[in-house]
Amino acid sequence: MGDPNQSSQRMLVVSVEKEGPGANGITLSDGSFFVLGEEDCRELGVRPGGEIVLGHVAERAAAFERARCHEVAARLLGRREHSSWELRRKLGSRGFSEEAIDHEVERLVQAGYLDDERFARAFLAERMRRRAEATSTLVTRLLARGVPRAMAEQTVAEAVDCEARAQLLARAFQEVMRGVDRREIAEDKRARDKIARRLVSRGFSPSEALRLLEEEAPERGTQ
Repeated sequence: MGDPNQSSQRMLVVSVEKEGPGANGITLSDGSFFVLGEEDCRELGVRPGGEIVLGHVAERAAAFERARCHEVAARLLGRREHSSWELRRKLGSRGFSEEAIDHEVERLVQAGYLDDERFARAFLAERMRRRAEATSTLVTRLLARGVPRAMAEQTVAEAVDCEARAQLLARAFQEVMRGVDRREIAEDKRARDKIARRLVSRGFSPSEALRLLEEEAPERGTQ
């Protein structure tokens, strides 16, 4: 809680400057700076050289920031699902205070508009549609977006079972083999090793890569 005496203290308004659409930056005689909506400024009678109650300015500024934070968050979520971590990072990069961000994230979670598990499912569906990757890589990608490890591992496990992993490996093989003649990797060890490295770079184990190569393009002399 703030000091009630301080919040009721009257301050001299040093300057009022435009601070973006519908907003003004207010500098007070104690050096403090607040951003208020133009309507708030009119209602409080804010003008250079005038006096204002510090607590009134602080309350209006906090409410105005929360409203702007909500508008930005709504636009971001309107484009795609976000994890809580992603949304916090983007709001922070736009200059919102930690207090305003905490308030907005809590509000969105309670309203059901922000859900890390739903984000993880949506992210995996899109990622797996576009590119075949191993389960460990998918978990890592979710962790990089702030999804808790337990949730990431569970969501990936639900999305990718053992049969699906084999399908992912087969699909990855088709993708890395585009433009490559199977006879080439059957006859040329360097070309074969290159395909294996590509599969490993997608998160599959060396043994999985080599086993698939033996099935799909056996080395000459081993058939």
